[in-house]
Amino acid sequence: MKVFGKFEISAKNVYRTEAYIDLDPCCPNGQYQPPILNNKFSKKIIGTIFMFNPGSSVPINFSLNVPNQTLIGSSLFSTSQYVELVPDPTMDVILSLLCNSCYKSGLIEIKNLFNLREPSNINYSTLVTHIANALAYSTIPFPITFKGDFVFFAWGASLLRGLRKAAKPQNSLIVDSYWKGIITNAQTQNIKICYVTNKSTQSDAENNGAFFHPLGGRGWLNQKYAFKNLMRIALYNQIKIHYKHPNTFRSL
Repeated sequence: MKVFGKFEISAKNVYRTEAYIDLDPCCPNGQYQPPILNNKFSKKIIGTIFMFNPGSSVPINFSLNVPNQTLIGSSLFSTSQYVELVPDPTMDVILSLLCNSCYKSGLIEIKNLFNLREPSNINYSTLVTHIANALAYSTIPFPITFKGDFVFFAWGASLLRGLRKAAKPQNSLIVDSYWKGIITNAQTQNIKICYVTNKSTQSDAENNGAFFHPLGGRGWLNQKYAFKNLMRIALYNQIKIHYKHPNTFRSL
């Protein structure tokens, strides 16, 4: 599997606007080429994984070991082209979930609540402002069009709580309408919704956006393997899973 995507630079910020997992990559002469033909994908998008933000993935030729090198100043890629990406830790987990899976060919799209690339500490206040400004000027496209048969929500309940906490009263309704609108988009498009949650009902999970992140499960006393299996089961079977303990879970 390979990962590719596209970046944009605006006002000294880097945005990863698109990202895809290529399940059956073609590598002629050992070099991966994103499946683009005449400015269109030559492979079908079979589903979507919805995360919080882009994280630390970079173009394959970009070296994090070069002092003072930044994506903004890099000449290694064009913002108008798709480039192969170095997976970040979250992507590595997603790729491991997909290994030996029922998904053998095509593309899985990775969407994010935010395209703004913040690889380390998340500035929630910046993201709240980003939502408020984007919605005010209609720069976030609604409704979001989902391609494929399913969307796996995995943006992280704790990350969403941090975002909602940072939203001041005047922005709280805007923030909630943003992520809830994304869930509603999926529901109205009859896309199969899947996730892992600790909420006892489907309505609780989707009204609170309480979807667990692939790097979750740290509090289970070395039971991370069990948590990863829950994520794999939800993704493979396109179902919603509620757990109380890694050994006791049920479908919603």
